[in-house]
Amino acid sequence: MTYRHHHAYLYERFHVSLGARRTTISIDKTLAILMSLQLGEQPNTTAAHLALRQWLQAHLDRNGDERQARVSQWLQVRIAEALISGELKQKYDDWHLSEWIKDYPSRPGQLTQRDRSL
Repeated sequence: MTYRHHHAYLYERFHVSLGARRTTISIDKTLAILMSLQLGEQPNTTAAHLALRQWLQAHLDRNGDERQARVSQWLQVRIAEALISGELKQKYDDWHLSEWIKDYPSRPGQLTQRDRSL
């Protein structure tokens, strides 16, 4: 069964929970297709939608911030990170850390877990 999407749609919507609050998020269609394939599902199917929704919800639950803002954007970054190679991810993390240190020179070495996940 094909999931109800037409090629003209640019985003795929998902219903997720932030604590007790339910919300709808939008994920770029290309990211949704790539992540469906990464999860072993045929894109644009009900199974792919459900697998990706479960993956998204697990990442929200792991983050544990019920007041999370810009949820769609935050989750799209998590998807991009899941799709890129370890070597490219390490290069990005190194670059990001060097930029962070330049922006906050008074706090070198005082990274919080949240700082590392940005």
